[in-house]
Amino acid sequence: MNMFDPTIFDNLKTVLEGGLYDLDRENRIRITGRQDLLDLAAMSRAFRMEFVLTNGQDGITEIELSSELSDFAAELSRIRIVEQEPPGCRIRIRHHFPDWESVEAHLDTVRASLRELWGEEVHIKQVIEIVLGEEPAQQNLGKQFTAELTFLRKIDERHIGELPRLLMHTVRSFEKLRNLLR
Repeated sequence: MNMFDPTIFDNLKTVLEGGLYDLDRENRIRITGRQDLLDLAAMSRAFRMEFVLTNGQDGITEIELSSELSDFAAELSRIRIVEQEPPGCRIRIRHHFPDWESVEAHLDTVRASLRELWGEEVHIKQVIEIVLGEEPAQQNLGKQFTAELTFLRKIDERHIGELPRLLMHTVRSFEKLRNLLR
């Protein structure tokens, strides 16, 4: 590998970003944010894109691709910092929904729906945040709900063909949750 070869992260990021822009162009989603982050303290990279469904503004989905120093070191110098773990990237998907008052009644259904769609390949975390205002009259401004999916295994270039299906599953899970939480 020479100095100018793209890394696993660069190759996956290009395909992921292109797939999301294709869905935007097809009017399935509308991209609302994009971040390409480099953490110099941890020597890690993260790429995030946010989108909403074109047929409603009920929430935002964020998809994140990340890679750490151990992945870059293993890939570029063929040195494994973490034993038995090949270099690659992690994917995390977050579905954010603002102002859902009765979300607690749906937590088991949300988990079951996500498990049915994604299987055992992901760790599911559900977060409920209460939004408080500064003024006493604004103490409870509502609840925000986030369903977070973290893939248990790293991916690399061998998984590029799976990324379009992953993006369609992401859109489907966003639609499914939005319909459940209405």
